[in-house]
Formats: sequence, structure tokens, C-alpha cells
Amino acid sequence: MIAEHWRRLQHYPSQGHYRAYRPANTQFKCLTPKRVYLSLVYKWVRLEQELGIPISREIVTENTQRAIRKKLSKMTHADQAQLAWYTYWLLVIRTVPFGAGLVGFKGFPDQNGEAEIGYGIDQSYQRQGYTTEAVKAMIAWAFEEISCRAVVARNTKKSNLASQRVFLKAGMKVYEESEDAFCLRVER
Repeated sequence: MIAEHWRRLQHYPSQGHYRAYRPANTQFKCLTPKRVYLSLVYKWVRLEQELGIPISREIVTENTQRAIRKKLSKMTHADQAQLAWYTYWLLVIRTVPFGAGLVGFKGFPDQNGEAEIGYGIDQSYQRQGYTTEAVKAMIAWAFEEISCRAVVARNTKKSNLASQRVFLKAGMKVYEESEDAFCLRVER
């Protein structure tokens, strides 16, 4: 099932408003439960060996490790058909090739049809369009699921101008604001 989702993420059918988007500079490697486990236990070295590409150490922070533990827990309990919604996708820069970031959803769309997206990218690869390309690709992929009516980015810090730009370039709009953060969304 994960292999099918991976193929869909690499080659989109051309229909609908986001589905025509094709990433030119990036590709994705699905981090299956085994690969997520390898990244957690072996600190990416074994995962690099399995994938045959180097992976940024900058994206492997304590926060990332905590998030990976949570993801792994969710993945072990997730329905196989929904597993791709719970994993990370390694963002690979095609020209290098290099695993420069992680992108993914926090789970299957909720009762309101919303799926929350998140990402992280090596600082050396920021401000080059890779993250925007990845977010657009993930939105396109998400909208292939009939139950996904919106993709959201909750609690994007007001001080994080780069993330705001990424989400706005990907077609998202602010729908809620707190003292220190924005919530953004794009609908099908």
C-alpha cells in the first residue's frame, strides 16, 4: 500500500487544480515504519545505507526525534490503507541527490476533512523553492483522497516568515490568528 502512495506522489494524474502540479527539483522517499525505526535507532546512518543517499544531519534535531517517536507510535496503530498519512516523506533534492528535509501529514483527514501538514528542511536548502515545491506536491497528493477537503498548517509562528511564505506560495490563506501564530489552509 505504501508503494502505491509513493508512486502517486511521484506521478500525479492531471486533473483538478492542484493535481497538475509536478515537482521539477525534488522527489520523495517514503519513510515506511521500518525506515522511521532505522532513523530513530541508528540516527540516520542505516537509513542512508538503505536508500543510498546522504541525509542532512541538520534536520535531525531533538524535536525531530520526538516527533519521529510519536509518528512511529501512530504508524503502528494506523490502518494500512492510511499509513502514508502518518509517515514522513524524505525530501530529496534531485540534482545532488541529497535528503534535505522531511514533509508529511499529522494523520488522516479528520471529521472536518482537514489534514495538517508539517515540514522541516536543512538551512542550506532554504530559500530555493524546494520546500514550496514539496508542500504543493503534498497538497496535490492529499486532494486525491476524497475525504480530504482542506490542508491546514496550524500554529505557524508569526516570527517564522519563511514558513508563512512557503504556505502562501502553496496557495494557503490565513483563516485564524492568535497573538503569536497564524493558522493557514487551502481548500480543494
